[in-house]
Amino acid sequence: MCNRPLLRALTAFPIAIVLVVSACGQAASLPKAASTVATKPTVEATSSPAAAATANPTPTLSTAAPVTLSFGMIPAVPAAPNYVALDKGYLKEEGIDLSIHDFPDTVQIMTLIATGKLQIGPVTLGAAAFNSFARKTDMIIVAGQNQEPDGPGSLVPLVVRKDLYDSGQIRTVADLKGKKVALNGRGTVLEWAMAKLLEKGNLKLEDVDIPLLAWPDMVIALSNKAIDAGLIGEPLATKAVEQGVGVKLVDDYVPYGQYGVILVNKVFAKENPLVVRNYLVAYVKAIREMNDGKFKDDPEDLEIISKYTKVPVDVIKKMPAPYWDPNGRVNKDSVMDIQRFLLQRKSVHYTDPLPISAILDESYLEQALAIAGTVPRR
Repeated sequence: MCNRPLLRALTAFPIAIVLVVSACGQAASLPKAASTVATKPTVEATSSPAAAATANPTPTLSTAAPVTLSFGMIPAVPAAPNYVALDKGYLKEEGIDLSIHDFPDTVQIMTLIATGKLQIGPVTLGAAAFNSFARKTDMIIVAGQNQEPDGPGSLVPLVVRKDLYDSGQIRTVADLKGKKVALNGRGTVLEWAMAKLLEKGNLKLEDVDIPLLAWPDMVIALSNKAIDAGLIGEPLATKAVEQGVGVKLVDDYVPYGQYGVILVNKVFAKENPLVVRNYLVAYVKAIREMNDGKFKDDPEDLEIISKYTKVPVDVIKKMPAPYWDPNGRVNKDSVMDIQRFLLQRKSVHYTDPLPISAILDESYLEQALAIAGTVPRR
């Protein structure tokens, strides 16, 4: 397990940042995904991964040593179900040991999963992911990670300068016209999210000036009045409010927007369907334990999340709680809408929309839910 994340504390903002971290190691040091897992149980020959998983309906993989999954991720609060499933033994109960490798961005994670140097990991959706699917690389989505909530509590709220809010210059989304509204990158899921937000004020991306800044720099830019507003990720958005430089103007602009997904190497998954299925059994169990902010009332969960993300417990308590679909499902409508947006913006290298089947394989999750059961979405 990686224990060398090179996290930097900002002088002006001495807190660990949810999605801004440094790499833990080079790709060459990662174990390559084996074509088969040595401890994989024997199953009858089947015509599909889902059928293979059904051949052994019990969640236990084997009485032998746990199967090790190479897992790449950005140390982040939205990825917390993986940490909890690991440290509380839910993965071990399913015959799986998660070997976590930290990375600074999801493009690296996708590349390593597609080449088999990693087997599984959470990534965000954007042009890089869709271009990889279009190239038919060996990766596929098997479950969802964090979604935006259906109501207040976005992890990436619109934060406006406090002086502009107090003076009444910016009180609605429509007031952003002609203003400098910062974003952390183009061709990303957050560019799609900003477009959705601006629609609330009958605006388009072209109606605002969009400087590209990292989230820590956005907080600084708010304080020195270099920008008027920005989509700022938590916990920095909360920090900006606490420091008196910003106000959260909108935090409920894209209900159930699918920001993160769980990606797996396709070859590995086809050859080891029980491993993927049982990982998802443990993953869903942790989600249900933590969802709706319940983890904030569990000291053990808070300590686990803080240990892996380096975000202090008191900061985790203050920031909005992530929302995960309780069954680990992917919001397919959201995924396809993100793709349509990227196609319209010519952010991707293809012109015809990919079918959802080229992006998502739900068979492993369905078999996991046959074991874990399903629960209603809030």
